[in-house]
Amino acid sequence: MAENDTTKTDIFKQQEQTIVMLQDVLRKQAEEEAGPPQIIYAQQPELVRKPPNYLLYIALGVIALILFKK
Repeated sequence: MAENDTTKTDIFKQQEQTIVMLQDVLRKQAEEEAGPPQIIYAQQPELVRKPPNYLLYIALGVIALILFKK
């Protein structure tokens, strides 16, 4: 029974060491790949002109006709 317990604890310790080693490797890889911060330039969208407001022009024309007709 004692042998069985020691092998289990050895396996857990070995797994823990492997996990810690893998975490260190991944951390080092992330630091190496990161390098200087990457600057991304975005273009501003092209300005789109609004179409003329024809209803406003028609309403102003009608009001002008009514006022100048008098």
